[in-house]
Amino acid sequence: VQAAVAVPWCIIWLYSVSFLLSQVPDSSVPKGYFASYVEAFGIESTCGFGEMGDDCAGRPGACTSTWPKGGVWKDPMCQVVADNDVRCWRCSPPRFILDARAFVSFFVFLWNNAFNTALGQ
Repeated sequence: VQAAVAVPWCIIWLYSVSFLLSQVPDSSVPKGYFASYVEAFGIESTCGFGEMGDDCAGRPGACTSTWPKGGVWKDPMCQVVADNDVRCWRCSPPRFILDARAFVSFFVFLWNNAFNTALGQ
């Protein structure tokens, strides 16, 4: 009986938390247009994991300055501002977001699993 309750509970929780992780707020990335790819994405570090130094420092762009990073895409409908300054690069939101709701959901998952285990003993 305990396994008959625990397995569906785990499946339902996985579906629920995957929905929570995919709910990325609109405010997670800037909404504006950027003049260049470097301005939007930044400069990747050329150094490997564990390498340090001033020559290893990359520079995050407007779209990649937070974790998890969003993406950059080129909008075919560019925005033209004063003095023929064409801005075509925009930010796409990240695929997931870890926020308080995901951690609360994980706590509820562990709490209900412990309760199910206690009932089965």
